[in-house]
This record gives sequence, structure tokens and C-alpha cells, in this order.
Amino acid sequence: MPNGVVTVVGTAIVPGRGALELSDEIIEGRVWQNLILSRYREQQQLDILDFVIQEESDKDDGINRKWAAPGFGIETHQSYAVQWLLFATLIIFFYFYYGFIRKKPDSQK
Repeated sequence: MPNGVVTVVGTAIVPGRGALELSDEIIEGRVWQNLILSRYREQQQLDILDFVIQEESDKDDGINRKWAAPGFGIETHQSYAVQWLLFATLIIFFYFYYGFIRKKPDSQK
């Protein structure tokens, strides 16, 4: 532990829920499947907050601190919008093609 005041530059985030867990008994010694702060708080009996700091300083210690920017899922909504626009265009095309443009066979006249 360093002596004195330590300055940490970063972003405070609330971590998301971990991956699918089929049991509450996932802690085996020092190995945890997911770090869930409430469980960690109970097991270690520490008074910790419900957020973590993603450090952004440029220390030369070999740790990669390039965090992904938070996203709002806008790209997903845009791709769905394009998909539905294509579906609507196809429906209109087939409506006009089979309803007005395509000639009926001679047997149905």
C-alpha cells in the first residue's frame, strides 16, 4: 500500500449484472465467477460503495486502461429501422408487381 495521499483519475460506474448464474453457490475460495458488489460486501464484511472507478491514468505498469465508451444501443435501433424499411419496400413492390404489373396466364382470362 502506498504511503500518503493517492490521486486516482477515472470514471465512476455502476457495474452491470454478470453473466447467467445457475446457482447462488458460485464462490469457491478466491475464485469468483462474477464480482457482484453486494455479495463481496457480505463476504468480506466491508463497507464498500455500489460503484467502481475505471482508472484512466497513463501509468507504465502494463495494464490496459482503454475502456470502451458506454453505448446506448442506437446502432441496434438504426439497423432495425433499416430492416423494417426494407420489409415495407418489399411488400409495396410485391403488391404492385403481383397486383397490377404481372400479366395473368391465358388460362385464367
